[in-house]
Amino acid sequence: MGRPPAFDEDEVLTGAMHAFRRKGYRGASVRDLEQATGLKMGSIYNSFGDKAGLFDAAFAHYNASFVRGRIDRFAPPSAGLAGLRALFLSVTEEPGGESYGCLITNSAVELGGAEPAPAWVADG
Repeated sequence: MGRPPAFDEDEVLTGAMHAFRRKGYRGASVRDLEQATGLKMGSIYNSFGDKAGLFDAAFAHYNASFVRGRIDRFAPPSAGLAGLRALFLSVTEEPGGESYGCLITNSAVELGGAEPAPAWVADG
């Protein structure tokens, strides 16, 4: 049995998530991912399999931590259309004034017709 990872997975996935939002899947280089996660590529491969595995994990992290939180905050079921509008506008209001758009939308545009499809596309 190998030793447990010596890094905070949430921090690593948050860093990767931001790198993929900024550069896209294809545009994020090994160096970008190393800088964003604080890990060397060998550790990324050992933990996530490959770049696609890191992307899939970062994408799931984005949905669980970022999207779900925004839906709960801006668009609870009682909010109706005004809540949906607030949700979509919230993507443009990032802390620190930077916004790289929605990882889901950006990735769908970049990778939607990719072969083989990333896991998040294939799984629907």
